[in-house]
Amino acid sequence: MTLFTKLGGYFFDFSNVRNLMDKLGIEYSESDVKEYLYERPINEWLASHKPKFLSSRIQWPLDPITPESTDGIIVCTQYWPVHHEDLPGPDREEREEDLEVKEWLCANGVERSGMQWVCFLDKYGIAGKSGKKDTAETRQMTEDELWASMKHMGALVKKEMAETRRRLEEEKKKKQQDEEKRKQKDAKV
Repeated sequence: MTLFTKLGGYFFDFSNVRNLMDKLGIEYSESDVKEYLYERPINEWLASHKPKFLSSRIQWPLDPITPESTDGIIVCTQYWPVHHEDLPGPDREEREEDLEVKEWLCANGVERSGMQWVCFLDKYGIAGKSGKKDTAETRQMTEDELWASMKHMGALVKKEMAETRRRLEEEKKKKQQDEEKRKQKDAKV
């Protein structure tokens, strides 16, 4: 069984990223750091100050990327498992703790009108990234995610057991029919 991750978080463009970095005191140089490299210093800051969250450079809209897609950063606040059979899986709404992050971002230079809540399938391994390679930790599932995963696995086991039971009953029935045909054939001889 293959398990994928979906992400939810706040996306904003690079002008807002620079505002955030300025407000948080994250050093960068316009001359020697390209915008696509901003994610590393932001992740280093998040790892030290807000380790529950992660940022990544993306283009939005993501699927498909079009000429109208905007380069920017997502600050991921939700991660949840999606089983292969359930793809693309549901998106999630903003929770109260997400809205707190949104307010924190606004208070730190991100324009409310330039930020949007987005959800997408993590095809790029964003959930496994960390700003500090030497302290990178695999993100653990929340209790709710674990229970959802276990419930799904239980449903798959039940389905597999039912399929096995049906197949065995069919085989038994076929054997009985074959035995009945053999007896009828023997009786004619």
